[in-house]
Amino acid sequence: MDTIMHMDDKRKRAWGFISFLPLLTFTAFAVYFAAICIPLMEMGKMQDHEMVASVMNSHYATLFILLSIAFVAGASVLIYFMVHLARIRDMNAGNKLRWMIFMFILGGIAFPIFWYREIRNEPEYLPIYPDIA
Repeated sequence: MDTIMHMDDKRKRAWGFISFLPLLTFTAFAVYFAAICIPLMEMGKMQDHEMVASVMNSHYATLFILLSIAFVAGASVLIYFMVHLARIRDMNAGNKLRWMIFMFILGGIAFPIFWYREIRNEPEYLPIYPDIA
């Protein structure tokens, strides 16, 4: 018995949005980090390591939370896309391996590219393996 996955356009668009989440969450972290560092740069205090450590320490919880959210989002999308790739019947093993390495190395930048090149163009009814084992 063949297993068929149904993915309509609405679900594909939802995964398109989700593929951007790791990049957006890391961008939020980078913007917040830059907002902390810009006043230090304007005052010429980046060489004062005690002041930099003090400022970073006062914002440690927020920086940690933002970076943790970015990590969890990236890991979740990576796992979903890896499992999705492993289950596709019609793609050869070489292409699957290339996509997996590409996503593992480039992470948040690779997810929207994978969505645009592969998931967006998949047929609505896709033959898949029942599991990845």
